[in-house]
Amino acid sequence: MATTTNYGWTTPNDTDLVKDGAAAIRTLGSSVDTTTKALNPSTTLGDIEYRSATANTNTRLGIGTTGQVLTVAGGVPTWATSDDANAIQNAIVDAKGDLISATAADTPARLAVGANGTVLTADSAEATGLKWAALPSSASGLTLIDEVSFTASSTINVNDVFSSTYTNYRILLSGSSSTGSNANWTMRLRASGSDTSTNYQTIRIYGENGAAGSDTNVFGTDEIALFQVGNSSYKSGFGTYDITNPNVATQTGITGLGSGATSNTASTQLAIIHAQQTDSTQFTGFTILSTQTATGTVSVYGYKKE
Repeated sequence: MATTTNYGWTTPNDTDLVKDGAAAIRTLGSSVDTTTKALNPSTTLGDIEYRSATANTNTRLGIGTTGQVLTVAGGVPTWATSDDANAIQNAIVDAKGDLISATAADTPARLAVGANGTVLTADSAEATGLKWAALPSSASGLTLIDEVSFTASSTINVNDVFSSTYTNYRILLSGSSSTGSNANWTMRLRASGSDTSTNYQTIRIYGENGAAGSDTNVFGTDEIALFQVGNSSYKSGFGTYDITNPNVATQTGITGLGSGATSNTASTQLAIIHAQQTDSTQFTGFTILSTQTATGTVSVYGYKKE
C-alpha cells in the first residue's frame, strides 16, 4: 500500500479496485484522526503543547496560575513562580527586623534581628561578617542615674549613685535660695551613707561685676565650694561638675563651672572650680549644702572615660 510522505498514512495504490475505496478512505481518516489528536492534546483554555520524546506526538502543559512564568526544568517547559536569578527573593527573610548580608561574592544571606538593646557589630568570624552584640562597656555618653528635686532644704543628700559601672560622673545643679542673706552652696562626698567632712582642697577662680578673673580663693578642708547666690530677687545659681573616680580607693577629683547672682543688683559671679578629696575612700554619693534653705534640682549622670 502507498503511504503519505510525512506521517506515513496508508492510501490506495493507483491499481486498487474502486470497490476497495471506502475501506481505504476509512483507513486514511483513522490515521489522520490519530495523528491530529497526538499533535493537539490540549483540553482546557490556556493549555499549550510541546514536542514530546515520541515522534509526531505533543505533550499537553496545562495553564499555569496567576503570576507564574514559563520556564524550563529538566529539559521541558514548565510553569514556575517568578524568580529573577539577579533579584533577592522574598523568602530570604523570615521575621520582622531581619537583615540581608552576604556570605561570599554574589551570595546573599539572612541575618536574624538581634535582641533588644544590642548593636550591629562587624565580626569576620561570623558567616555574614556581622553579628548582634551587647553595647560595649567602654562606650561613652551620658546616662541619667538619678535626679533629686528639693524644696526648702539646706541639706540635700544624694545616695548610692557612684558605682563601678562608671569612672566619671557629671552633676547638674540648679537652685534658688530663700530670701535672706547671701547663700554659699557647697558639696561634700558621702561614703556608706555619711558625709566625709575633711580633707578637701578647693580653688575657685571667679569673675564678678563684669570683671573676668577678678580673684582666686583657696578654701579650707571642710567641703567643696560651688557658687554663691544673693538674696531677694537675685538668688538663683547653676553649676555643672565632673567627678572622677569617686568609687575607687584613690584621690577623687572634682572640676566644674558655677554661676550665681550675688547681690540685689544682679551682680553675676562666674566661677571655675577645682577640688580634691584626698581620702582613699570609695564614695557612693554626695551632699549639697546651702547656708540658706533652697529649692531646686540635682541630676547625676554617669559616663566612661575614652
